[in-house]
Amino acid sequence: MAGKTTPKAQMFSMKLPVLAKGRSDQVLARTNMLQVRGKVYAQGGENTLHSHLRQDHGFFVIGGQATFHDEEPMVVS
Repeated sequence: MAGKTTPKAQMFSMKLPVLAKGRSDQVLARTNMLQVRGKVYAQGGENTLHSHLRQDHGFFVIGGQATFHDEEPMVVS
């Protein structure tokens, strides 16, 4: 019988580019149950309105402003 394996801790960096235009999307860490992405949006590089019904999302607004649309729009600065 195979022994139970314990997942190893992972370190990842949140060093992301500063953009003058457009956007970037980088996978920072990945497991079979989780994916951590670093997305940077410059002025004019906005994401189109969409949803993911089978995924959870978390957001960090480091600088500037973001508007999240749910039942009521939420503006974060």
